[in-house]
Amino acid sequence: MRDLKEESRRNFDGQAERFDKGIEGKHSRNSYPAIINELSALKPKTVLDLGCGTGALLERVLEAKYVERAYGLDLAEKMLAQAREKLKEKATLTQGDSENLPFEDNFFDAVYCNDSFHHYPHPKAVLTEVKRVLKSGGEFIVCDPYQQPGALRITNFILNLTKSGNVKLYSKKELCGLMSEQLSDVRWSKVGATSHMVCGVKKLPTEKTIAKLIRTS
Repeated sequence: MRDLKEESRRNFDGQAERFDKGIEGKHSRNSYPAIINELSALKPKTVLDLGCGTGALLERVLEAKYVERAYGLDLAEKMLAQAREKLKEKATLTQGDSENLPFEDNFFDAVYCNDSFHHYPHPKAVLTEVKRVLKSGGEFIVCDPYQQPGALRITNFILNLTKSGNVKLYSKKELCGLMSEQLSDVRWSKVGATSHMVCGVKKLPTEKTIAKLIRTS
């Protein structure tokens, strides 16, 4: 059986030293402005970069000065080594799995994930964890590769043969559907020619929901 997480780890460790300037990281870099703009509107004090890689985007986010506590998590240790060199003491960086986040409940104002979501073998587990660590009213931002439906099927077939840890590229409907299972106010937008961004909010429970939980407890 394929170990997709190990494939991803090896793939990104192999790219770590050239990722920031090479062709390997070009697609990721193209999404930086969209995520930074979304965060600038939110002005979160505590953020998590999920699949932070070399820390290049987190470094850009910290330039805005509204973030008081920054965290990054990645599976690939050599990518994290690059991030630690960049960020020094400006962020807390952890090697870990997005399906088991080493953070307290209701901890982050915002979590973002750039060009990493399609590497997760169990996206529903990741979304459950993201919802857990988000504060009520907190937002999850996902930027990921986008293709038209016909091309998407072909690309996913080819990616499955590469053994680089790619699990699946999602259509607009699929990604919005996954996000909507855990989050509210889900919004979709196109980012350039080859990416899309989906944002969702962890809502406060309504009085009706609270009453139902009390009745069933």
